[in-house]
Amino acid sequence: MRRPPLPTAVALVGTGVAAVYLIAYGLQQAIASLSNNDFRAYFAAALVGLRQGWDRIYDFPLQKAAAASIDTSWQPFANPPPLAWLVAPFTLLPFWAAYLAWEVLVVAALLLAWRLAAPGGGWTKLAHLTTALSLIPVVLALWLGQACVLVAAAIAVAWWLLRRGRDVEAGLVLTVILFKPQDAFLVPAALLVAGRLRAFAAWALAAGLVATIAALTLGSHGLQEMLRDLAALEGVALNHRYAVSGTLGQASWVLGLQALLGLGALYAAWRRRASGEMVICAGLLGSFLLTPHLSLQDFTVLVVGAWLMLRTAPPRWFRFFLLAAYALAVFAIPLGGVPLLMVEVAWLAALAAGLQHYQDGRPQQDDP
Repeated sequence: MRRPPLPTAVALVGTGVAAVYLIAYGLQQAIASLSNNDFRAYFAAALVGLRQGWDRIYDFPLQKAAAASIDTSWQPFANPPPLAWLVAPFTLLPFWAAYLAWEVLVVAALLLAWRLAAPGGGWTKLAHLTTALSLIPVVLALWLGQACVLVAAAIAVAWWLLRRGRDVEAGLVLTVILFKPQDAFLVPAALLVAGRLRAFAAWALAAGLVATIAALTLGSHGLQEMLRDLAALEGVALNHRYAVSGTLGQASWVLGLQALLGLGALYAAWRRRASGEMVICAGLLGSFLLTPHLSLQDFTVLVVGAWLMLRTAPPRWFRFFLLAAYALAVFAIPLGGVPLLMVEVAWLAALAAGLQHYQDGRPQQDDP
């Protein structure tokens, strides 16, 4: 491999040092306390489903009892039932072994997303990985075992399939969004308005089937418990600190603004319909701007969106914009949700206003 250009070398060293530090910190925290992760909520819900029935997975007392049985603290399970189904086989292992196995899956998902979506090759591609791993949202998602990493990988795989004309397979892969819908629920609609009808139809049929099975397993009582628990969890500020409603409040004008932003995302997807990368980015941004439930680790999904955008060889000013967004994400915890919200709106505005490829219209594979 040839020696990297100076800017790439500087990026590798700077982000590499930060990545090593954050990963070491995450490993230290994971080893110090196996109960300090989100996987314990998935695991406890799966235990409840296997022991008491899948219609009881949103029963808080049963979740607490399941958490106590594996010697972990309780964290509410707030994801759709398919995630508990996915984790069910992991319950055959002791909790610590199941967590390690799950972490292997999550890390592999991130590497898959990077391998498929990140532009360039050699040192440039490696720099994209170290840059991602130098972001607190990404390392936090890995350490917690967050399902958002699986959604990020599904977005990358779906884009890869769409690029090869395999729309039906791409739509089926997008059913992974059901594990954590708030991160990408508008992507199928963006594909629809962009004219990718087969992809949307495949997603709608598969997701509809899974949702129907989930509703049948929950029953009316289970559905009521799920809605009640979700409403209760929305009262926790940390769950929506980075959402529009968590930043601006829940006044009627905020809801109107969100509706306009959602329509703007669909308009951007329609206008940029010739670019699968931009269509997916519009869907991701619309999802983030509409959802009432958004945590810091969810921004891992937008890293995949940034990689896809860089593949379209955007103007230089947009690359500097993404660099500024990276800096704001680094300091997201002390700065709060306002700067990241501004990034999302500005990014969406750039897409809707007609952000262009280079003149030949062909995506550039490298991003020096």
